[in-house]
Amino acid sequence: MVSFDSRPWVTAGGNGAAYTDQAGVQVVWETNPTNAGPAGVLTDYASAERGANLTSQPLQTQIDAFLAGTEAFWPGLTAAASRPGGPGPGIA
Repeated sequence: MVSFDSRPWVTAGGNGAAYTDQAGVQVVWETNPTNAGPAGVLTDYASAERGANLTSQPLQTQIDAFLAGTEAFWPGLTAAASRPGGPGPGIA
């Protein structure tokens, strides 16, 4: 799960759900779409080889790959990612 200060997927006319063959992302959904306010959280489900390889990669590397993959269909997602502890996007 990755947290965001805004919901660019809504601005783009989406609902936070996506199925894709982009590298770094497979199945995504908004974790709590009924949450009031501008912020949101996306859950990324990784399966098969990608899922098995997650434990061998640093968390920030995984988040960066997820954001790069989703930028193809939700432009602005990287800029909207929350950064609670530093320069990189944060995990929810």
